[in-house]
Amino acid sequence: MNKIQVVKNQIITSDYGVKRRLPDGHEQVHDGIDFISGINDRTVFAIADGFVAYDYDDYCHIKRYAKPNTGGNMVIITSVINNKTYHIRYLHLAENYISKGQYIVKGRNIGVYGDVGYSFGAHLHLDVFEVNWNKKINPHSLFKL
Repeated sequence: MNKIQVVKNQIITSDYGVKRRLPDGHEQVHDGIDFISGINDRTVFAIADGFVAYDYDDYCHIKRYAKPNTGGNMVIITSVINNKTYHIRYLHLAENYISKGQYIVKGRNIGVYGDVGYSFGAHLHLDVFEVNWNKKINPHSLFKL
C-alpha cells in the first residue's frame, strides 16, 4: 500500500484515538486525524475515488466560531473501498473546489484548509464513517497516511 498524501508534505498533529485536553479544560478522544502541511501550501487532496455526497461551502463567510461545534466548510466524499462503502469527511476547509454529485478521483485537489469552524489553528480534520453513519472508522485501517 502506497502512502497517501491528503496535504503536501503532511504532518499528523493529532492522531485518531488520542486523548487530548481542550482549551476549556474538557478532555476528548480524537475521532479523526488532523493534518498540516510541512510546506506553505494548504491544498487538500482526495484520498479515494468517489462521489461528492455533501458540499458545505457557505460557512458564514468563513467567520471563526460563527457556529460553535462545526467544522467550517467541509465536503463528504462517498467511496467504495474493499467492497464496502464509506463516507470520508474533510473539515476546516477555507475553500472547496468540488460540488455535490461530482465524481472525484483520488489525488484531485478538492480545496484548501484553514483556521475555520471550531478550530484552534489552521489544519485539516479527516474522519471516516461507515455507510450508515453509525460508526466512525480509524482512517489508518483503510489508508496508509
